[in-house]
Amino acid sequence: MYNDDAEEVDMTNIHLKVGEDNDELLLPVERRAAITQFRVFARLRPFIPEELEHIGKTNKELMSTIEMKDNSTFPLDPTKNWKPSHEFVFDRSLWSIPPTQVLKPTPHFYDNKKDHWVDQEEMYKIATHDDLGMSMVDNAFLAMNSCVLAYGQTSSGKTYTMMGRYGLEHPPEMRGIIPRVCDELFQKVRERREYEAKKEDASKRWQLSVDVTFVEIYLEKVRDLLDPDLKHRAQKQAVRAAQGHGGANEAGNIKEALAAMKEARVRRDPVTGPFVEGIKHVPVQSWQDCVRVLEQGSQHRTTAVTSVHDNSSRSHAIFTVTLIQKRLLKRDRQGDVYDTKSGRINLVDLAGSERGGGTSYVHESAAINKSLMALRRVIDSLVERQEKIFEQQAAELEGRHVPNLKLPHIPYMDSVLTQLLEDSIGGNAKTVMISNLTPYWEFYEETLRTLEWSQKAKRLVTVVRTNIDESGLVKNALKSQLGRMDADLRNQKASVDSLKEELDRRQKMIDTLQDKSEKTRQKIDALNQEYADCRAQRAATTIQLAFYLWNFRRVRERRRKAVSEAESASAAAKKELRAMEDKCESLEEALRRHNITMGRIKKKADEVASSTDA
Repeated sequence: MYNDDAEEVDMTNIHLKVGEDNDELLLPVERRAAITQFRVFARLRPFIPEELEHIGKTNKELMSTIEMKDNSTFPLDPTKNWKPSHEFVFDRSLWSIPPTQVLKPTPHFYDNKKDHWVDQEEMYKIATHDDLGMSMVDNAFLAMNSCVLAYGQTSSGKTYTMMGRYGLEHPPEMRGIIPRVCDELFQKVRERREYEAKKEDASKRWQLSVDVTFVEIYLEKVRDLLDPDLKHRAQKQAVRAAQGHGGANEAGNIKEALAAMKEARVRRDPVTGPFVEGIKHVPVQSWQDCVRVLEQGSQHRTTAVTSVHDNSSRSHAIFTVTLIQKRLLKRDRQGDVYDTKSGRINLVDLAGSERGGGTSYVHESAAINKSLMALRRVIDSLVERQEKIFEQQAAELEGRHVPNLKLPHIPYMDSVLTQLLEDSIGGNAKTVMISNLTPYWEFYEETLRTLEWSQKAKRLVTVVRTNIDESGLVKNALKSQLGRMDADLRNQKASVDSLKEELDRRQKMIDTLQDKSEKTRQKIDALNQEYADCRAQRAATTIQLAFYLWNFRRVRERRRKAVSEAESASAAAKKELRAMEDKCESLEEALRRHNITMGRIKKKADEVASSTDA
């Protein structure tokens, strides 16, 4: 539910109201901000048909070079008997290999059962909703910016994560993050408009509008994918020429492709941040409008056949959805005064990094890798700058000598990509990064680099502010304030002392609140450190327990086998003994018969001898 601000606008008490009519939460202007940390998720895609075909031809077993357990991701080195080389802990580690792809258990994770796999719908909920259940769409209604970055090597599933299959011919469960954001946004826009229409006072009704932009960065140039004058056929021909089979005309083909592109320029507004000059902002009224815009822009996006994938994105794509809320505050002869607030959602599908490759797209790969390296440098510098600031603040709080540390320069200008994403990665946005990973072992090194950099990005902290255009509010407030000040100067000069006392009281209150806030922050930092230590200890204990279980089972199996062999040998010996006993009995019987026969013969011989003597 949504509420209105008070009718009287006071410059010193402007509020954004959120909540039920009878239970309002008022957020003062100076507190319309939130400190947030980069949320990083690792997502492992399934094997693609090209990989399955290659594995089938080589008669190799289907094994993943990535293992996941709880929130940890383990890269497995295929050259060292699939031994885990590192452990990376993210906000979530998401296993997206379906049960239909039956993998052979790796030696060190043979008992790690995958009872659940993350589909597109669950991926969307995890990426766009925070721990309190607030989604990026909810933040847009609160006039806060959000950003989702899909990062990873070529063919790691970035475009499928962001776009998915969103046409009417595809089932809804195949939709990616971008169409799902649009769907949720317009569901809530419809609910909000129904709520606003029920207000009896039309002056308190908020007017809602949504517009989208869609740009790509290709060869360090920005172009509007929704440009109505876009000469699609000519650009496709030029891009294909740039992606030809190399040769002497390759450099000319690249120049031809750049000449065919209608380049836009990145500018920076001191209030709203970076923007692309001259691009088309398309108003949309429904989810279907968003899909049409998305399909139009996707058709113009630059793709190519690479050594890894048959339809690889060769440009960075940024799809931006902006929710604008306006309400008329006052009409006068100098112009209408509006209360305006806006929330922006940047949805970024980065081109994949790729090592090597043929000369047919070597220029593209160089441009992509240049922009991605610039993005890494920016985040590295932001992390270093943030750590030095924290170190200085900690020294100041503890009463120690504050070191004069030189803060590093943030190289936003090194690439068009970092210029355009300056607010998203180092400023005014709640940012989520999805590290897309491939299970194919041939790309182990690139996957490891992706994980290492993603781990560093997780340490970034940003301050998000509400985007409220207060020019109309301030103008109206200044007029009211001016009248009150004139009256005060004429009739209440004696109140200066009381105002000073009130100012001192408020300053003391602010100092008290700041002290409480600092103590609370220290407690939170201590709890966070304790929590991180517990997580690390739990991870180490889990690995040690798995090793002990594996060793115990191996020893138990060896002992069981030895007992079984001993029992078999004992049974054979008993059988042989019984056979020898039977043989002895038969020999004794034969001896007894022989003795009887010999007795008879001797008797007979004696009889013959007696008869002879006679």
